[in-house]
Amino acid sequence: AAYLSSELEKLLFLKPGIVSLVPTGNSIVLQKNMRIVPEGYSLKVSSSGIVISASTAAGAFYGIQSLKTLLPPSSWKAKQQAIPVQAVEVVDAPRFGYRIAEFPAQGRNPKSAGRDEPLQAECTPSSLFG
Repeated sequence: AAYLSSELEKLLFLKPGIVSLVPTGNSIVLQKNMRIVPEGYSLKVSSSGIVISASTAAGAFYGIQSLKTLLPPSSWKAKQQAIPVQAVEVVDAPRFGYRIAEFPAQGRNPKSAGRDEPLQAECTPSSLFG
């Protein structure tokens, strides 16, 4: 919630508040939903507000990123009183329970004994960030 508030502060004249009460009117709700797979999220934008549901912090982060892509480019030019967002429903989750990246490394995998195969390396938070 703090991350979303700080991101919206860049676009709005006032920093949005964070409350744990039941929202009313135009509000953005971050809610925990344990039925959503880890890193998955649901984003619903309607006339009654915005709801991002996720089971993990990573899922909420990805939902916030998707919400940011829905903001019109003009909203990033200067601070606004309000920002219109198109109504949409998005449900997204990783296809696989792991992440992998391909690194071409001169087009060959050292383990491939001369065959032309891409090098693959597993990407985990610890391998990416030390």
